[in-house]
Order: sequence, then C-alpha cells, then structure tokens
Amino acid sequence: MKRRTFLKSSVISGISLTFIPSLLSCEKETPNYSVELNIPTKLFDGKRCWSHPRAGIVPKLGEKGNPRVVMTMNNLDLAGSDVFRGMFGLYTDNLGDSWTDPVELQTMAPRFEMIDGIKRPVAASDYWPKWHDVSKTLLGTGHTVVYTSDWKVRNPRPRNTVYSVYNSETEKWANWQKLKMPDDELFVNSGAGCTQRFDLEDGTILLPISIRPLGKNMHNSL
Repeated sequence: MKRRTFLKSSVISGISLTFIPSLLSCEKETPNYSVELNIPTKLFDGKRCWSHPRAGIVPKLGEKGNPRVVMTMNNLDLAGSDVFRGMFGLYTDNLGDSWTDPVELQTMAPRFEMIDGIKRPVAASDYWPKWHDVSKTLLGTGHTVVYTSDWKVRNPRPRNTVYSVYNSETEKWANWQKLKMPDDELFVNSGAGCTQRFDLEDGTILLPISIRPLGKNMHNSL
C-alpha cells in the first residue's frame, strides 16, 4: 500500500471510530435559556462616556437566591486619549430586570502621586471583576494609567497591576491596591489591563499581564 493511500485510510478510519459514534448519540435539545437586550444605563454627552463596562457575580446575594451582578466601568474623558477620570459601579439583584443607578466609586478614584518630582494623577482602569470561589470574594483586577499634571498620556511612564475586592455587606469596593512585583525595575511598566484571569481549583490565580521594560523597544506578555 502506498504511503499516501495508507495515511488517507488511517485518517478516515480514525474519524469514523472517534467521532461518528458521538455524533449518532447526539439528540436535539431545546435550550432552556433566552437572550434579550438589556441596557443598564446610558451616558454620552459629547464630553464623556462609559468604557470597559464589565460585570462579575456574587452567588446567591440577589433576589430569590439569584446572584447579584456587579458592574464596573470607567468614566472616559473624550478631550484626550485614555483619560479615565473615575470609576463607576452599579448592580442588579434580579438578573437584569432593573439596575441601580451608577454611582462614582470613591475608593476606585484616581490618586495623585509624586513621580520624578512632579505630582501626577494616576487612575485605575481596564478593570475586570470576577468571582473567586475559594475565598468567596468578588475580586477585580486592572492596571494604572499615569498622566502628566495636565492629564495627558506620555511615554515612558510607570504602570502597575491593581486589584480590589467587593464588600457585599457595604456594597463598596475596597481602595485599589498595587500588586507587588518581584522586580520593581523590570516590571516598572507592567499591568493586567483588560485581562481575564484563570483560577485553579486550589484558589491559585493565574493572571496574564503585559510588560514593557523601559528603554527597550519591546512589548511582551506573561
């Protein structure tokens, strides 16, 4: 038997043995869910808008044993590039039938830090909340954006991964914190902006970050 003929027959037989039985055993199922458009809130006045709207769940905290769905989003100033002047939050306890009004999260607000001898605003942004099952905590991660004193984005600049946890009793997020890195010089410009983490069964968190060492024309992901 020629090699090409052998490979072809082997592939066909492999497919028939592996896939055909599973296909024959499949039965048509009717989905037990529905999808509908739900608009929690709107904000666009030509000067600002919402950005990075993402939601995490707190199991069984809502009505009738349903989860509470907690959404966060940044207030984006359209006068510049990536100018995040604050973070807002809202939630629903009835699976989206109604939402609370968005409120500014003071604990997630921009801060002012002395950087290279200049007082500069630093905002938490690109935030992503997700339930951490082992600790029973709604944990959010993101990164910082450092601006000039007049709220402009300039390079090079430091960047950090940030995190915060949601208190279901007070309905507030804790003050955002910077994640301590193993090498401050290497990770001076690194962060978990808009990344989705993966939690292992033992609670270990695998969090993707991007890193851009200063002085080098490179951009890596870890």
